[in-house]
Amino acid sequence: MNKILKYGLYSVMAAMSLVSVSCTDEYKYDPADPANADNAKAAIEAAKTNFVIEGDEAATFTFNVTRPNGDGAATVALECNNPKVTIPATVNFEAGETSKEVTANVDIDFLESLNCVIKVADKDADIYSEANGHYMLNFSVSRDYAWNTVGTCTVADLTLSQGKLQNDGILLQQYSKDSSKYRLYKPFYYLFGPDNGVTDCKNFVFYLNEDMTPKSVVPYTDEFNLLNQYGFAYYGAGSNYASYCHFEYKEGAYYVGALLTQGGSPYANYSFAFFINE
Repeated sequence: MNKILKYGLYSVMAAMSLVSVSCTDEYKYDPADPANADNAKAAIEAAKTNFVIEGDEAATFTFNVTRPNGDGAATVALECNNPKVTIPATVNFEAGETSKEVTANVDIDFLESLNCVIKVADKDADIYSEANGHYMLNFSVSRDYAWNTVGTCTVADLTLSQGKLQNDGILLQQYSKDSSKYRLYKPFYYLFGPDNGVTDCKNFVFYLNEDMTPKSVVPYTDEFNLLNQYGFAYYGAGSNYASYCHFEYKEGAYYVGALLTQGGSPYANYSFAFFINE
């Protein structure tokens, strides 16, 4: 980038202010004492059951094994019906423990998708009460093509903070199967952060021409929910809102504008800017 233009943008922004085994292995364990059967009434719980592994990231996911009370120690056996998903054979609870996080390791190739059912082993099922929760859950895992990190960007919010809120460490990544496709990795999560209510954010995906000038933006509604603390989501507006929805390159920086929505209807305009760090 042109250093003079880059420093100019800085000024503008400032001014605007468990032993693992194959799922098909035979499980051997010492079940809990039937006299204290509550210890074996285990459940499988998970905050999410659908996972997308990006690029060459480690293919793992987590879930919890829980029990209704922590009276005494207990051992719970697990089963999985997919040999490409490896989980611990058993989960051991100490006295007082009611929940244990478990990591599943997945053997998965690019563009592959798979499903698996993880459950409390049948030997425990006969003393399991459905009132305690799910004794099995179905998980879905897929792997996308690799995104390669090619640099970092400085991103500035131009609406809510008038340019004062910036982050100069947002990853710029390029899609391995299409050299014109780029993304900013979770820019608004790192820009606003959980302290401001942003607990989840997907990636800002866009296309550039060979000379690095803007080409297009992947429809916002297909890619991420922005500023969820306000109940807003990016609106992929058409030509009727061209004055608000734009992707431009000026003086060494990219400027993006869109409409935010509330309750499915356009609510307000939002804009941000970014440039590629040298």
